[in-house]
Amino acid sequence: MTPRQQLVTVIAVVAILPALAGCRAAASEPVTKAEPAHVEHVEGSEISAVTLTARAAERLGIVTVPARASGSGVVIPYSAVLYEADGTTWAYVQEGDLRYIRHALEIETIEGEDAMLVSGPPAGAAVVSVGATELYGTEFEIGH
Repeated sequence: MTPRQQLVTVIAVVAILPALAGCRAAASEPVTKAEPAHVEHVEGSEISAVTLTARAAERLGIVTVPARASGSGVVIPYSAVLYEADGTTWAYVQEGDLRYIRHALEIETIEGEDAMLVSGPPAGAAVVSVGATELYGTEFEIGH
């Protein structure tokens, strides 16, 4: 190697060292991953609110429909109803942008694809008809 080639090699190595040091430092820093959902306790209850990122809501395919008044009660899609092992029934309602809260239900009757409620979310509430089981799993951290 000629002296000129040696000098060029040294200059190249010196020029690239700061970049290599930066790569090593960046590689050793912890990588933070944006969480697709945030779960927070609702004050005064045993329920938590689930807030999704827009991407998470899209991936879950969340669909809401308005609960509708019918006679003396409210009707929601039967697909929105969640059952616990003891028979307790729930539905998720969208309360704010990408924020969902579980509401207790008392079902009077089920007719086809509709659940007639004695109590639950009010008429007009945006009830989750697709993606409720995924919200339940997120609220209780099932699968983590």
